Amino acid sequence: MKILKNRVFLALICAILAVSCVLAYAGSVRSEAKTEQVVRFTCNVTKGEKITDGMVETATVGGYNLSPGLVSSKSAVVGKFADADFSKGDLIMASKVSGTVRNLSGRLSQLDGNRAAFSVTVKDFSDAVSDKLRAGDIVSVIKNDKTGAAIPPELTYVEVMAVTDSKGVDKQQTDSGEEKETVKTVTLLVTPAQAVQLAGYEDNGEIHFALVYRGDSKTAQRFLDKQSEVFKSGTGSSNG
Repeated sequence: MKILKNRVFLALICAILAVSCVLAYAGSVRSEAKTEQVVRFTCNVTKGEKITDGMVETATVGGYNLSPGLVSSKSAVVGKFADADFSKGDLIMASKVSGTVRNLSGRLSQLDGNRAAFSVTVKDFSDAVSDKLRAGDIVSVIKNDKTGAAIPPELTYVEVMAVTDSKGVDKQQTDSGEEKETVKTVTLLVTPAQAVQLAGYEDNGEIHFALVYRGDSKTAQRFLDKQSEVFKSGTGSSNG
């Protein structure tokens, strides 16, 4: 009788496992039958590289076990920049592309003569918002010389490209928790005219930074567009 009970118990377990396998298989078949449109790279892409239409293509794939956050439209990535290295055929996650080049080497490769990278020495801990500035921040430049302290109209909204310590190491946009050296230079994305102004202020007085905005690239661009309007209207002064 005991042997019979054991056999019944084992048969019951096998039946349960068989049903589970059938249900799992049926679920995978249904998921495969449900297709999704995704966007993938047609070539190898390097981090910081601008994504063009020819680099990507749409494809229809089975919906089973797809990662959430995959891009489904080419328009969502064309014109943006890769935040990582990709290989041909890689599917694109929305979190892996951005509207701006986030790494400094990538940003420097995008300079076209209309903008320049200009570094300002941080002389005091408080000058760079007590070491809180990060790449991508929008700042106002405050000059302090014999004429007094002021924010020149031409330097009201400026983008930070990098903040660097005394060893030349760039501080990242987010802290990793590791102890780091204090910022020694702040690299700004400026026009040649702005660079000349900054050099004059640094030689003849002091430069401080006020953090204006930190956040998404679209909002940051609106601040930079306001700065461009100053140059177009000619309201800025040449000597601050």
